[in-house]
Amino acid sequence: MKDETIIRLAGGWKGSEIVGRTLLEESVLCFLEDLSREIRSNPMTRNREDCAAFAFWCRRKHLESWKEALNDRESRLGWGMIFHIAPSNIPTLFAYSMVFGMLAGNGNVIRISSRVMEDSLPLCQMIEQVMQQKRYQDIYENTLLFTCERGDGCIETYTNLCDGRIIWGGDKAIEELRKIPVRPGVTELEFADRYSIAVIDTEWMKQRSEEELQQLSYQFYNDTFAMDQNACSSPRLIVWKGEDRKCFETWWEQCMETAKRYELSPWKVSRKYEEVCLNIMETDQIEKVRFYDNRIYVADLQECPRNPEQYDGRFGCFYQCIIQNLEELMPSLNRKIQTIEYAGVSPKELQDRIVEFGAKGGDRIVPLGQALSLDYMWDGINLIEHLSRVICTVERRGD
Repeated sequence: MKDETIIRLAGGWKGSEIVGRTLLEESVLCFLEDLSREIRSNPMTRNREDCAAFAFWCRRKHLESWKEALNDRESRLGWGMIFHIAPSNIPTLFAYSMVFGMLAGNGNVIRISSRVMEDSLPLCQMIEQVMQQKRYQDIYENTLLFTCERGDGCIETYTNLCDGRIIWGGDKAIEELRKIPVRPGVTELEFADRYSIAVIDTEWMKQRSEEELQQLSYQFYNDTFAMDQNACSSPRLIVWKGEDRKCFETWWEQCMETAKRYELSPWKVSRKYEEVCLNIMETDQIEKVRFYDNRIYVADLQECPRNPEQYDGRFGCFYQCIIQNLEELMPSLNRKIQTIEYAGVSPKELQDRIVEFGAKGGDRIVPLGQALSLDYMWDGINLIEHLSRVICTVERRGD
């Protein structure tokens, strides 16, 4: 199949039908291990934090650890060809999506946004280089990474051919892509705008040593600044369990020191300032805004908000509120709330409160520092199982 309107970035799929394979196939695990090694050794990618993080994540040892958690793995097959539409805010997310499709026994056609093509290109080149090895010819022929204009006709063409579709993007982008429906019976996943928070216990925080605070602030930096807070799992609202203003100040001062490594352009500063000013004008819940050397803005909220997602923050803009117990948090966990990071509170207690309350949000509960750790469970969905089907057999029963 020829399509002159696309720019091919990696892979050699030419439009032929792709059959489903078994889960976590040996050839796929070998390919990903080789890819991980190449990324870590190649000068184009080894010094890029986002590429290095992907390389560490797709190591064979890490991916094999999922085997026991995948139900009916031996009786599952991939659907065939999965069409992935990657987001425009995270340059490497296309690669993670590709891995999930591969592990689930599928061929993968992936559209990368032209807005992040330049940042995505080094990783695409590594994928192409490893795929070109003779032993990975089958993977090469069942994979295509490309970019095209947003309204290009190839998106409809590939949608009509696919056995499954994954859309990563904002609400508006998903609404637009829904106008190109998949065929009846085709599996589909949509990952729209989500919002994440962190819950920190002040008594626990006060007992941390200076060295521990430095490490925690570094982990928090990786969860937030490393992605300009663009990732849906990057916390924007900090919920303090227990009231201790001195503890808050100590924490943010330490975070400011850690954030000095952040590349803070004038454009980012102006956008950050504009967003917090707009929120001040649009709500009466902001009591005070604290500025930490222009690196970090922190807005104090009067109470834990019912709709936290209205308080958007990027480039080091955070909102904070106080609760006395975890029950006070539950009304805030609407469907938009994805990840809850915790420090000093019990994750089991958080889980129990969510279940008891019947909250619609709070799909992930992870330690501080692991907000960006993508897992096969995402937004409450087992991605590998969803991208495959069970071959079910029923024994003949006697009359």
